[in-house]
Amino acid sequence: MDRFLKILQNEFPEISIEDIYSPIKQTNIDSLDLVLIRVLLEKYYNFIIPDIKWFNFSSLSEVYQFYQSNLQDKNNADLESIPELSIDDTIEIRMPQMINKALSEKWLFEYLGDIHWQLLSKGFDVQSSMFKNENGHRLYATFIRICIETSPLNYFNENDIINFKSTVKGFGNDTYLSNVIATSNRNIIKSNLMTVFSIRKDEKTNDILKSAPNSKTDTIGQFIHTPLFLNDYRLLRKGLIDTLLSNEIAFDVSTDILYTCEYQINPFCDINGVGLLYFAVYPIISDNCLLKYKPNAIDFNTVFRDVFYFSNCNINDIIIFELNSFTASKNEIKLVSTLIRKSDNIVLAKIFTIKRKDEKERL
Repeated sequence: MDRFLKILQNEFPEISIEDIYSPIKQTNIDSLDLVLIRVLLEKYYNFIIPDIKWFNFSSLSEVYQFYQSNLQDKNNADLESIPELSIDDTIEIRMPQMINKALSEKWLFEYLGDIHWQLLSKGFDVQSSMFKNENGHRLYATFIRICIETSPLNYFNENDIINFKSTVKGFGNDTYLSNVIATSNRNIIKSNLMTVFSIRKDEKTNDILKSAPNSKTDTIGQFIHTPLFLNDYRLLRKGLIDTLLSNEIAFDVSTDILYTCEYQINPFCDINGVGLLYFAVYPIISDNCLLKYKPNAIDFNTVFRDVFYFSNCNINDIIIFELNSFTASKNEIKLVSTLIRKSDNIVLAKIFTIKRKDEKERL
């Protein structure tokens, strides 16, 4: 308990031993303090507390007991962790994979998402349509973050061969992260994808709820420590970081609005198989709206994209695009954008982008 108290007092000197044992409602610890305490403890212990547990704690002593009882079990499990599960694949670039004389970013997102789903299906030995929770409800692997760093997409030519090597690991029983490396001649694509298993609350709303597969088979290895990729997602979602460092690239997490416009969803290409906004079109919607602000952005090709997914919308919603920051040079543009659901002003996604205009001969 002494170490636990010292961890808290390093950030909150006013917290006393009495505060730890008293009901939280009877202390001076407010809701924002609790958010910061949770992040602090999860980073220190490299162990995320499930929401269902966290919101049922009535005192910090219960949090302490949770870590005491779970860390030993977790450390034992780490010693028996399963090796990474992997899939290799080869694709020839044809016209369906191209757009505007370059590799299609929308197709790339779709393909990477499909690889991620294949890894999960292989790990649980079940078809994608057969993922269910303990109550028999259909589960979906909902993307919450996708980051790609790539050679300029116009460097990829028709009939080039792309070799994909992918792996996946889990964190807890609902969060899974895949790493996909693709090479084509001297071009390379590095990507990381993260999903959580969830169910739709009902068919009439956009709400989804986290859940876990009810499966006896799981050959997917587990991370020993909290992945930074996941921790950054949680910090950004809670508004606790001012600068995002992604793949050693710094972005200001700005809420300024340099430009805004509305986007009308196209039901024939923007909606997925369950009637919600398709994860692969979020960056494309951002690009479409960017063209109204910077028409010559069509001449720049994506080299970096980091999409943080926070919510979804259905076929009848209208999306508000906000351009939060934008810098440009002769050969590069760098921007941060936000997509918002107009009906209730809920943030759908935060998107960090770099595009490059490179006249070099393609490889």
